Amino acid sequence: MKYKIGDRVYIDFKSCNRMETDGTHIFGEGQIDRVDEDNDFLIGRLDRGGYFGCPSTDVKILNEACVHGYDVACLLCGFGQSETTGERIWHTQR
Repeated sequence: MKYKIGDRVYIDFKSCNRMETDGTHIFGEGQIDRVDEDNDFLIGRLDRGGYFGCPSTDVKILNEACVHGYDVACLLCGFGQSETTGERIWHTQR
């Protein structure tokens, strides 16, 4: 999975940074602010406050719904998902 800045994600991991947060279970929804060049490590902020930095394997992308409430595709506004890459796109952008 290729992550990018601004992606909405669900985070779930146990911190092991040998600092005051070592062993803390960090979880919740948030947004990615930085992605390393190999797409292996993500940095961002949690919706409930605080920050996260973790391997991309501890993150799952959240599909956001369009204005009509559909999260995969919408014939009303043209929102959809690429069949080849899984990327969320507007049909007019194909």
